[in-house]
Amino acid sequence: MQLQQLEYFVKVAELGSLNKAAEVFYVTQPALSKAIQNLEQEIGAKVLCRTNKGVSMTEDGKKLYEYAKVILSHVDLIRDIKAKDALQTLSVASYPLISMSRIIADFYNRQSDRNVTIRLKEDRLMQVIDHVYEGRDEIGFLLINNSQLREVKNTLKYKGLSLEILGHDTWYANVGEHNPLYDKELVTMQELIQYPIVRLHDDHYSNLTNYLRIDGILLRDSWKHIYVSDNAGLVNVMRHTDAYRFGPGLSNRDFADLGIRSIPIRNCDVDVVVGWIKKKSAALSPIGEAFVRLLEEWTEAELRT
Repeated sequence: MQLQQLEYFVKVAELGSLNKAAEVFYVTQPALSKAIQNLEQEIGAKVLCRTNKGVSMTEDGKKLYEYAKVILSHVDLIRDIKAKDALQTLSVASYPLISMSRIIADFYNRQSDRNVTIRLKEDRLMQVIDHVYEGRDEIGFLLINNSQLREVKNTLKYKGLSLEILGHDTWYANVGEHNPLYDKELVTMQELIQYPIVRLHDDHYSNLTNYLRIDGILLRDSWKHIYVSDNAGLVNVMRHTDAYRFGPGLSNRDFADLGIRSIPIRNCDVDVVVGWIKKKSAALSPIGEAFVRLLEEWTEAELRT
């Protein structure tokens, strides 16, 4: 006896028609009828009555139907186990954010009972957009300030990508203990520009940021710069020099764990859109949906503090 025979029988019994059941399984009616006949021979009983109006179950057929439904439901459970064990891949491109590795770790811990592969790629804004557009990553995490927003939205529209906004943030001054401003509760741009700013290498969108003003001072007026390639470089420079950087409030707690303070800046009206992108034409995978839910929880919690 084969599972397929039971599946055929159950479907014929439910539809009351060999022809309709054959259409469901994309087999010929004679092939399906032969499978039912073989089933009847194996159990030694007639299970279907064939009439001009269709088919109906015999008394033995009704018993078989109940047993077959239980067996097939258990088969579905077994198939679900196999699906759970199937390898799932989460692929994320992210604007460089000190907190992202912790988010990935939290996500892994939630999925630790599954066979999961996680790929995180941190890159500049333009590259994150391209990674998602080219299909190399399913989800892109973005921080977009108000000098960049219009152009980023135009690019996303042109490339067929959707932006889901998680919230709005602003900038803080991140400083280590070697910066004389470390113990202040509020800093001014006039104070900050006395020190070097540490930052990642520019791309097109970060160049737009140079034209932002904070408290009347253009960011491009900063005359001391230290350029690094990743978050580790940012952190180490701030921990061992008097350099500062502009960072979102989202990462304040993670910076604090590293001995770096996040200090409000006087008259800072920079608006930072926190969001994620994907292809408009593609639905998120189940593992992608789970990651987005975690992003939503994390953003809400951090922006509330």
